[in-house]
Amino acid sequence: SVVVRVTDPALPRVKLLVYDYAAGMGELRPGDTVELPLKLKSAGERYGLETDYYRAKNIALRATLDGDYAVTGRVRWAWLYFPQTLARAVGAQALESFPEDVAPLMKAILTGDRTEYYEDDALCTAMSTAGFVHIVAVSGMHVRFLAAMLRMLTGRRRITALLGIPTIVVFMAMAGFTPSVVRAGFMQIVLLLAPLLRRENDALTSLSAALLLLLLLNPAAIASVSLQLSFAAMLGLVLLTPKIYELLTRDAAGKWRLPDGWRGRGLKLLCSALAASLGATVFSTPLAAIHFGYMPLYAVLTNLLCLWAM
Repeated sequence: SVVVRVTDPALPRVKLLVYDYAAGMGELRPGDTVELPLKLKSAGERYGLETDYYRAKNIALRATLDGDYAVTGRVRWAWLYFPQTLARAVGAQALESFPEDVAPLMKAILTGDRTEYYEDDALCTAMSTAGFVHIVAVSGMHVRFLAAMLRMLTGRRRITALLGIPTIVVFMAMAGFTPSVVRAGFMQIVLLLAPLLRRENDALTSLSAALLLLLLLNPAAIASVSLQLSFAAMLGLVLLTPKIYELLTRDAAGKWRLPDGWRGRGLKLLCSALAASLGATVFSTPLAAIHFGYMPLYAVLTNLLCLWAM
């Protein structure tokens, strides 16, 4: 499948999702202009049922390629698509570099492209059942690692901010500006900007501003399951995780209850991971039950066992 944008002035910026069952359109590059015969389908229907899935992604129509297509040139601003070109190169390199059983997961984690991941039924089903599928939705974990790496390389907060903000924007574009990566990227940018502007960062305000930005660009995005789960998980992390951590590590009088030494450090790490896992699932679990029909209550445990490895 390929997402195309109509260039006809009568339908300015309308986006179509085109399915090509012969796989010939895989040779196209981001920024190409094409003429192609299409059979159009409704974007409001999926598997015979009404859906907001495509409209939430700002896709107005679906279509199937109905014959040969012709590349007619390149748009003038084709160079702006370099993040997508970079994402394709990274994805291809991941498939080449890693073992066959690992490559689909690594490509999904690095670029957000889950094509091969979805083709691996055993992996996809196992991660979904375990409540661990969120790691392949490029979001806070990925953006945080990127920002931390830049801070480690530069060693200075101001330089990290100056380099980090454009780098994060490029990474968001590589991942396709999905709701989860926009939310994470926007919040990280605000965090980097705060000391430059001599202001304190407020996570709840940043979260609300990211949601406002997404809905201004596409109001139908509110129907996106990934947007709902991403913001629900982050809301829990902001509001509940610090309180859960305090309950686990301090007594009723507010005194630190963990032992000193390596045992205390290990327990502190465990309490931190448990608080984060619980906080992220409090609001997102009911949403998952509504959308998917089941609630993997053991997801807290599976995340504790696996997230450190990620």
